[in-house]
Amino acid sequence: MRDSYRFECQRCGDCCQRPGYFTPDGLRKAAEHLGLEPVEFFESYCDAPPGKTVIVPRTTGLYCSFLDRDGATASCRIHESKPSRCSSSPLVIEKYLFDDATTTARFERGTARFAFIQNCPGSGKGGYLRVRDVVRETEMEADMNFQLRSLKETARKMGEEEFMRALALRNAGILPPDLAIRLRNAVLRAYGLPPDLSL
Repeated sequence: MRDSYRFECQRCGDCCQRPGYFTPDGLRKAAEHLGLEPVEFFESYCDAPPGKTVIVPRTTGLYCSFLDRDGATASCRIHESKPSRCSSSPLVIEKYLFDDATTTARFERGTARFAFIQNCPGSGKGGYLRVRDVVRETEMEADMNFQLRSLKETARKMGEEEFMRALALRNAGILPPDLAIRLRNAVLRAYGLPPDLSL
């Protein structure tokens, strides 16, 4: 992995097809940005997709619901409080830590891997950015730490054995609806939200 890359945002909105996830603090900040309580913000703008262990912005069609367009120019309605995955694009964590135990282990050893979105129109333009600066400035490292804490908290709230079974079934593509609901409720509680919101 190279330690620097060239990038200048073209405001094309392409990265808004792959919105990031909220941390609990990030969700609260984005809610405050829109003058809402976290529960209102979640119910109006977020999803806790079945089988996932993070809360994400809702999408409309292919794009994040926070995307605004003025002709060909894209902007984010919560730009100042958008998820770090959105702020760091085209630099991304290679895989969500939740989705790959080996990636989690690598991060715990201090060797998390990053990748670039190769087809981003802003790649190769503008000045050079250092990976370590982008990771720090966009709070990617804090988000990775959140994922590890949240993974443990969700497992604790759900029961570790049931949680591991849910992830195994999800990865096999056969997560039963009742287990998906229990996993979703554990995720909501880990975020400090009441369970059974917008089922």
